[in-house]
Amino acid sequence: MGVESIKEERVKFKKPSKYKVILLNDNYTTVDFVLMVLTQIFNYNLVEAQEKAAEIHNKGKSTIGEFTYEVALTRITILDKLARENNYPLKAIMEKIND
Repeated sequence: MGVESIKEERVKFKKPSKYKVILLNDNYTTVDFVLMVLTQIFNYNLVEAQEKAAEIHNKGKSTIGEFTYEVALTRITILDKLARENNYPLKAIMEKIND
């Protein structure tokens, strides 16, 4: 009677790439709308959102989150839809983070 050895194979999964979502400043979108976007779409608390909004205003842009591709795209799409519905030119872009 032979005993068969069972090899354990390890499957390595590649971690999904991450993307930075960057909110761009404009001179038309109200602070209240930016705060709403940061709190409702990107889950900032009000104090963090106020600090981030000031940074975006002062620097012209700021990273507001890091997500997988699908999550980043979904959040940007929601932001674009809300901005259009409210007649604001607010834009966000995403950039791949080097692995």
